[in-house]
Amino acid sequence: MATKKFKDGEIIFREGDPSDSAFVIESGVVELTKASDNEPVQLAFLNKGEMFGEMGILDGSTRSATATAEGKVTLRVIDRETFLDRLQNEPDMALNVINKLVERLRHADDLLAQGPARAAVSQVRRDPAQAAKPGFFRRLLGMGADTNSETIEVWIANLAGEGGDERAKQLAAILDKIKGLRVRLVKQGLESDPSLPPDQRFRVLAESARQWLLKKQGDLLIWGEIPAPETTLHLRFVSAAEDKTDRPGTFTPGTVLTLPVEFPPEFGNVLAAVALAATIPANDEKTAALTQLLPEALEGAMPLVKDLPPELVSRERAAIQLCFGNALATVAVRGNSAELYQVAAQTYRSALDGLSRDADPVEWATLQKHLGSVLQVLAEKTNDPETMGAAANVFRLALEVFTEQAHPFDWASLQYRLGQVLYRLDLKTGDTGLLKEALGSFQAALHVFKREEDPARWADIMNGIAQTAQVLGRELRNVEILEKAAEACDGALEVRTKDEYPLHYAATQNNLGSALFLLGRMTEQAGYYKEAAVAFQEARDTYKEQGSDKMAAIAARNLHHVEEASPGVKASIDAQNSRPPAWFEEGDDEKP
Repeated sequence: MATKKFKDGEIIFREGDPSDSAFVIESGVVELTKASDNEPVQLAFLNKGEMFGEMGILDGSTRSATATAEGKVTLRVIDRETFLDRLQNEPDMALNVINKLVERLRHADDLLAQGPARAAVSQVRRDPAQAAKPGFFRRLLGMGADTNSETIEVWIANLAGEGGDERAKQLAAILDKIKGLRVRLVKQGLESDPSLPPDQRFRVLAESARQWLLKKQGDLLIWGEIPAPETTLHLRFVSAAEDKTDRPGTFTPGTVLTLPVEFPPEFGNVLAAVALAATIPANDEKTAALTQLLPEALEGAMPLVKDLPPELVSRERAAIQLCFGNALATVAVRGNSAELYQVAAQTYRSALDGLSRDADPVEWATLQKHLGSVLQVLAEKTNDPETMGAAANVFRLALEVFTEQAHPFDWASLQYRLGQVLYRLDLKTGDTGLLKEALGSFQAALHVFKREEDPARWADIMNGIAQTAQVLGRELRNVEILEKAAEACDGALEVRTKDEYPLHYAATQNNLGSALFLLGRMTEQAGYYKEAAVAFQEARDTYKEQGSDKMAAIAARNLHHVEEASPGVKASIDAQNSRPPAWFEEGDDEKP
């Protein structure tokens, strides 16, 4: 049998190609996909030792799926004649091939029947490459904690209300059946100050619960109440690690999962999916455990959420759909899955159909915020101005309810996200008015996110101001605005350093160089060109150190533009040993 090697992303064969050989995987992972009415459906991820491509040889048909290399792949190629000869002479092999084909066909039929949603969840669950990415959430959240255990420890407090202790035991019995979870009961419930506004009361409770969890070395606390008329459970979730990223699907202290008091067993999958999604893993082992457990729970819960019992009132349905949408978005972030982001957006929209802004303003605005966050990611993935505009409109709607006085954190977070979307939308449309609105949104967010209290988020906002002011100054040919962009860069540089965020640091140096280059071109002052060259050089070198050759090439081209515009800059830079300060940036502009 001949050996053949494939690079990452290389097509091994396409659906509809002639079937002239089968393959056995010697190393690497192979993805099988099949065309559907919408997006291609992921059928399977095959690993070392598995055979594929044999079906067409058996029935003489063309390829029934597309095979793609995931990473570097080495295959043994079995030609048609050899394969058929071995089947005739080796009965055990023939039986094994038949069993594998039946299993794969059943799995494919199931995925196609479930549609893209469950197929996308299944892809994340079965993709071994996802579980092999250690430290994802710890890097995402800037966490350094580590333990030797992969068990996720869940504590459940007595629920406030009649029979709260028995309901807590019921919840524990359900979650305790999940392998990889250890469930414990807290004999008392959580007490809060009723005089505080709801938003502040929940945040105080969450912080107290978080400190308690850290002492107990737990991962998640579930608490809540059984409100009158005692027909539903209102459950809230607090993770020992606080998620400060404001990523899509973030669970806040006010997020509520509503379940019937006497809920049937199928609701257990919903509870498990939401609890797992609300857990922020403290180490690589727990990240790997959640990577496997959460998609599996989502698959089990999806049929129920798709067809919720009619006896649930609209607000109860919306609460379940919101929490499930958060779980979908959490898996979408982990698996970088556009399909799951789409399903999450659809789930949030379904929840909004059951809510009234007048009757449920906070819940309504919360859903708008989550929907906008998902649309924002999809817009960045597709670079689609229509989706960007939809995200901006959704954020504006949420801001009509979330005011700075009543909901400062949500208000500031929405202002920052709106500024990001408007900035990107201007890059597509050239509407200067969007840039001015974006600057106003970023500056508003600074009312709440202070450098002393939240330096990382403050630096993010300063970076947004720098990017937006740079583009606005270029479009208006305004030196003062460009100087404001440079000042914003200097502020952000004081927080984000090369050692902590090397790639972001390099991207920001690239954008800083762009602002300085524009100042040099408008003022004809050689000093700006010199500083721009230093920034581009720093970006290029850092990208090279981090193995990001594509971005290094962009920074190198930008440096070349500066050298062309200002003769003598290269010689000056070569003689200069000083280095500019570090800062954080996403790096949207490729040219100065």
